Parts: sequence; structure tokens; C-alpha cells
Amino acid sequence: MFDEIEETCRAALGHAPEALEFPGGIGRKTMIAVVRGRRYVISRRRSEARARLEAGVLRALAPTGAVPGLLHRGGRWIVQEHVPGPRLSGAIDAADGPGAETLMDRGATGLVAMQQEGARAGLASRVPPLGTRDVWLDELLSMPARLADTLGMEPPRFDAGAARPALRAGPPVFVKWDARTGNAILGDDGRIRWIDWEHCGARNAVDDLVWMFGDEWTPDCPEVERAAVTRLADAHGLERTATAGAFAAMGALHACVRLALILARKGEGGWWSHGGALAADRVGVTRRVAARLARRGARWSEAAPGMSPLSGFFGAVPEHLPR
Repeated sequence: MFDEIEETCRAALGHAPEALEFPGGIGRKTMIAVVRGRRYVISRRRSEARARLEAGVLRALAPTGAVPGLLHRGGRWIVQEHVPGPRLSGAIDAADGPGAETLMDRGATGLVAMQQEGARAGLASRVPPLGTRDVWLDELLSMPARLADTLGMEPPRFDAGAARPALRAGPPVFVKWDARTGNAILGDDGRIRWIDWEHCGARNAVDDLVWMFGDEWTPDCPEVERAAVTRLADAHGLERTATAGAFAAMGALHACVRLALILARKGEGGWWSHGGALAADRVGVTRRVAARLARRGARWSEAAPGMSPLSGFFGAVPEHLPR
């Protein structure tokens, strides 16, 4: 791999790297190369096709100023400008209440703006469709029962038939999809830039806001959330009430997905350090953020078509979390 990194740096920057840094750990697919005293972000994607897709998306979204500058794409490798600053997840965690809400609002605004720019660039027809198969939706709808089984709880009942249309609502648009706040950088210049675009595609417009507000590291900001969903609906010419219902339905099930992931990462071991996991952009395997996520799932269930029975289930999750 190191030969490929050197070759990529020579092709993109004219010189081999003097040093390599691995801020997320040596096993991560993205690293920082120091070339002639300057830092650059080097990423290796799973395939050349994915790298090509991401490079094209970065070029298309460049006018928004909400993505890093693309410098080079060769094979599976992408070279981008390095944006100094903390991950948005860490900046939000360190902020006070109003400061965290402001950052959340700015992050959501950027996501909507990038969806709009993606529409202008025709990206929805150039990226792969996501979540279109019935089996994918069936698996998503099974997540509450699977989470209950993991926690030793009775499987919750809800009207999956009523929820299903909301989960499909809206025409497919360009979405980042993995829009966790850990995938954004709050630059030292004060701007938020979204990174790691290899999983982008076309699906429901609410998905990006679900990923952002439904991440376990995200604080509960109901007013900011409602304003963002309204802004999203207006930006795409969607009906506000239906959009809010689709957001709540997807959000409740996404909360189950994230909780299941937290428990899978924890396994039989203890809970992780909050600061250590957050700094390394790892899954939030802490009891506090898991309980907060469950409470958010309860709130979303109340607003989602056919899902109000899940509110009680989510409300009981914190007391069933391992000590």
C-alpha cells in the first residue's frame, strides 16, 4: 500500500510524502500525507468506480464551498485538500447548548444546499439508487424486533403497513447518506465541509437529515430539527407534513440501527470512553449516548405514521441497557 501512496503523491503533488499521519488509526482508509511541509488528505476507496464517483461528486459540489477541494484522482485513490479543524461531532460535543444548536443548524443547512446543487448538476441520475429493494425495507422494518431480542425485551408491535409508504415518500434525490457529523470538519476558517462521499447515492431527501440528527453523538435539538425538515421540504417543493412524517419514520428505525450497532461493538466488554471514542470517530459505545438516542427514538415514533406504539418500547430501552 505504501508504494501506491508514494506513487499517488508523486502523480498528484510532484513529490513523495515525507511523513504519513493516521488520525483515525492505521487501519482507516484515509490518511494525511505531508508533502514539502504541507498536509494533504489521501483516501483509498474500495474500487476505482467508487473513487471515480466520489471525484465527480466533489467537482459537482465545489460551488457550495461545503466540500474539500479535489486535487487528484488516480485509480482507487483520491487526493483532497486538508481542512484543519475538528470534526463537527467533536465541536458540537464541546459547545454549550446554544452553540451546539447553531452548529447543528449550519450543518443541516449545508446538507440541504448540497442536495440542491446536486439537483442542478443532475447527480441523481449519475449516482447509484439506494434502498430501492423491498428486502432492504423489510430488514429496516425488522430492526425494532431485532433490537428487542438483543436487549432481552418483548418484540414491539407497530403498523409496518402504515409506516412503509412514509419510508418511500418523495422522489429520489441526490443524498450523501452517511451524513454523520463525524463526516464533517469545522474548519479553522469557520466553514463546515462534508467529507467521505463514497457512499452517496439517490434516495429520499430526508435521509441526510436522519443520518445527521439520528447519530448517537448528536445532541437532541428538536426545534433545530423541525426547522431543518421544513427547510428541506421547501427546497425540494415537498409537502411539509408528509416530509416530517417520513423524517420521523426513518429516524425511529435509524435509531434502532444505531443502537444495534452500539451494542454489537460493545459485545461482552465494558462501555467505552466517551472522549476517546468521539476523538477517533468511533461508534458511540457509551451508555449515556445510547440512552439519549433511545429517548430520541421515542419522540420520533410518536410523530411517525403507524409507529406510535414504538414510543413505549424506546422509553424502556435505557433501563435494559447493560450496566
